Formats: sequence, C-alpha cells, structure tokens
Amino acid sequence: MVVGAEPTHVCSFVTHFFAHDTPAPAAKQLAKSVWNCVEQVLPSVPALRQSLKALLVCRMQAAVASLIAQGADVNALGPDGTTAIMWAASNDDLDLVRALIKFGANVKLKNQLGTSALTEAAIIGSAPIIDELLKAGADSNTKNPEGETPLMAVARGGKVEAAMRLLDAGADINAKEDWGGQSALMWAAAESQADMVKFLTSRGADVNARGVIRQWERKVITEPRPKD
Repeated sequence: MVVGAEPTHVCSFVTHFFAHDTPAPAAKQLAKSVWNCVEQVLPSVPALRQSLKALLVCRMQAAVASLIAQGADVNALGPDGTTAIMWAASNDDLDLVRALIKFGANVKLKNQLGTSALTEAAIIGSAPIIDELLKAGADSNTKNPEGETPLMAVARGGKVEAAMRLLDAGADINAKEDWGGQSALMWAAAESQADMVKFLTSRGADVNARGVIRQWERKVITEPRPKD
C-alpha cells in the first residue's frame, strides 16, 4: 500500500516497478496505477512528481517499443479501419499518442467512417494532442465523408485553445460541410458556444455566410401487410 507513505518509500516502490520486466499489454495500466499513487502521495513535491512522471512515460514508450520489436504493426487496422493512434487520441492519452508517433504511427490514416486521429482529438477538444498530431503531419483541413473538418468539431465543443491550434496550422475558418453548408461559426452558434463565436469572428469567420436547406424526396411504398 503506497497511500500515506513517505516520498522515499514511493521512490522505492517506483524503482521496483522499473526494475522488473512487465508484459507490454499490462505496462500501460501499471504505469497509470503507479502514477495515481504518486499523485496522492506527493502533491507538495512537484519536482519529484515531475521526475517520476517522466519515468513512467519512458516505461510506456518501452512497452510500445517491445510490442513493435515482437512484430506488432503500429499502423495495424481494426475491423473498421481504426488504428492505435486513433484510439489513443479519442481517449485523450497524450503520452501514448507521443509514443506511437515516435515509433512511426501514420497520423493521416482514416478508418472506414472517414475519421482520423486528428478528428478524434478535435471531437474531445484536446489541444495538446491536436498539437502533437499537427507536428507529425496531420492535415488541419482533413474532412470526413460529410465534409466536416476538425475545426467544426472543435467549434461545436467550444474548445477555444484547440481551435487556435488548428487555425494557426492553416485550418480554413470558413470551410463548409457538404450537407447543410454549415461552417465552424454556425456550429458554435448552434451550440451556444459564446466564447467560440467571439474567437472565430475575431479570426475572420464570415458572419454573413448562409447554409442551405436540403429537401428530402418523398417516397411512398406499398408493403403487403397481414389483415386482421
């Protein structure tokens, strides 16, 4: 039990953790458990906490490297085409995103639904992960099959810092999705994201842009039904 222990005891515990080989699939969960203990025990020793966190990150990177050395494909596709870095981004796992990029994860891949790691990061509005993906070559103007961009997803969630990162990387502030012709500003206004509306207008969003209304064609079909 670590909670309530002295810093020296925590150091001994973490040293023991790093001194033993841990199967790669379990390493990440163990690292999180150790860090949770560190957070509880060392709230007043920031330098030591930072050092221990760095060690845990290194341990996780070693786990990823171990999997790759055993033949794992960092860009392997799941049943729907989702990759490890897409999962990491959607779970707001910055350290894992960095580790996967370090070992060659392709940040531009899309799954069968047309989503990418950047799209997933934009949905949750994670500015740090968006930043890492952009540095690794992700396209700030990537679109899903409906034409929605990461900036639109960020605008809908009201994450101003994330929107700033995308715009600084060249995102088209006035891009429109294909179905309703909605822009990022329209998404923000529809979701009552006042701070986002203010930010986007300050960066040149077109306040006079208009969407479109699509009319569904009415269809009548005849279905044989059993009578009472």
